[in-house]
Amino acid sequence: MVISYKILVLIHILSAILGMGPGFVFVFIKRTAQTMTELRHSYRITFLLHRFVMLGGTLLLVTRLLMGSLHVVLFQQGWYITSLILFLVALGMGQWCFLLL
Repeated sequence: MVISYKILVLIHILSAILGMGPGFVFVFIKRTAQTMTELRHSYRITFLLHRFVMLGGTLLLVTRLLMGSLHVVLFQQGWYITSLILFLVALGMGQWCFLLL
C-alpha cells in the first residue's frame, strides 16, 4: 500500500507539471501575435496545449481521489476538502477563461 501511494504521489506531481505548466503560457502565446496568420497559429498552439492541461488536470483529480481512498483520513481533514474544492473551481475557471481567450 505504501508503494502504490508513492507511485500515485509521483504521478500526481508529474501531472501537475505536465498539465498545469502549459496553462500559464496561454496568455503570452496569444498576446504576442501581431498578424492574423500569427493569431491563427497561436490559437492552434494553445488548442494543442489545452489538451495537455485537461489531461493533466484530470490526472490530478483522479490521483488525488485515489490517494484519498488509500488514506481515508484525508477526507476528514479540512485542508484536503478545501484544496479539492479550490482545484475544481480553478479547473472550471480555466476552462471558462480558455474559451474567452
